[in-house]
Amino acid sequence: MAPPRKRRKRARDSREELRERMRRPRANVERNPAIVVRNTFKIALDSSVEVEELYLGAMNIICLNCEGRHFQCEKGGTANVFTQCCEKGKFSLPAYKESEVVRDLLHGRHQESAYFKKNIRSYNSAIAMVNTGIQSEEQNGGGPYYLRIHGAIYHQTGLLIPEDGEDAVYAQLYIYDTDEGYALRMKNPSNVECTETLMAELT
Repeated sequence: MAPPRKRRKRARDSREELRERMRRPRANVERNPAIVVRNTFKIALDSSVEVEELYLGAMNIICLNCEGRHFQCEKGGTANVFTQCCEKGKFSLPAYKESEVVRDLLHGRHQESAYFKKNIRSYNSAIAMVNTGIQSEEQNGGGPYYLRIHGAIYHQTGLLIPEDGEDAVYAQLYIYDTDEGYALRMKNPSNVECTETLMAELT
């Protein structure tokens, strides 16, 4: 066993080597996200590593046309008008009408708020109009959780009328009467976590 002094030196050398590897171009490493996450996690735990801060300032520059928020560095001129949000006033969206039921559920003012938040993904899938399709990659190794998506994100849609013998799902449910659509949602085994009373309020 090495003396304590040598062990401390070896630990110090390993940190220096790790920092040096993180500074080098990582053409091969970047192809393996698990290595990137593991190295980033090690650097985050090492308080002696100095990381350059990138700060763009407050996002408090308001577009005069659509009231979108921007950073100071995004301004192209003196007036607070931008192309990124509304193409300098060429596009205008109607005001979003917030659902009072959803607002109360999210802010804890509904008797089923806790249950809704716990099963929010089930409710979201139950009333969604499309199915999201992605090619994802499972996380390997330690470090914080991440989701790596390959290629594009697809919104999968089918016919507006289900095939014979199949139950209506997603956008197909919005063709039916409200009560019938509600009954079909509750019949779907995927919605077993959704309560009847809350589903009736949301649909």
